Amino acid sequence: MGDDGPLTQLAIRACEGRALPYVHCGTDLRNCLAAVRPWAALDARDREGLAGPRRRRDECPHGARSSVARVCAEEGVPCALFTSAFGPGLAAEGLSLPGVLVARTGHVYVPWDPAALPVRLLEDLEAGRPARASGGVWHGVYGPDLLDGVLDLLLDGMSGGVNFFPPEGWPQSDWVRQMAAVAECDAGLGAQADADSH
Repeated sequence: MGDDGPLTQLAIRACEGRALPYVHCGTDLRNCLAAVRPWAALDARDREGLAGPRRRRDECPHGARSSVARVCAEEGVPCALFTSAFGPGLAAEGLSLPGVLVARTGHVYVPWDPAALPVRLLEDLEAGRPARASGGVWHGVYGPDLLDGVLDLLLDGMSGGVNFFPPEGWPQSDWVRQMAAVAECDAGLGAQADADSH
């Protein structure tokens, strides 16, 4: 199940990258499950604005996430869905249903979004400029890794709630230094940004 947002785009890319066949579900989930007989269902609709603007209810067929989880559980189809780790979430009922994987995540960013903070910071680091990190806590999640992790867990038969975010959070300055090291950029640029933020 999808919409036109980044989570759906990430799900399609992840399936195509693994050569996993997929079908976009129409407006009737139960009939789709009966016709396709999938090994799993993935609800990639972004009802909470995890990877962009929050979607209106009329943009998200199939009803609430709990309805999707309930239908999948009744049909015996493993199901995964996404919810915010930092709010009330829309998937509480899914945690009590068999075969439902609830991926709790922070803000999801994608590498093709030039407005995303990590993309801007990485561009600064690669250009030799200090990466300007705020004094806040980093809870962001890299979208491609999130979808790969969820697909891995679905394949393994995992269910229940799983956290896909730094549980204690990193200071943004520490996160920038780690990003600089992974990107093989000058880690001093991250340290300089930390000093500039005080």
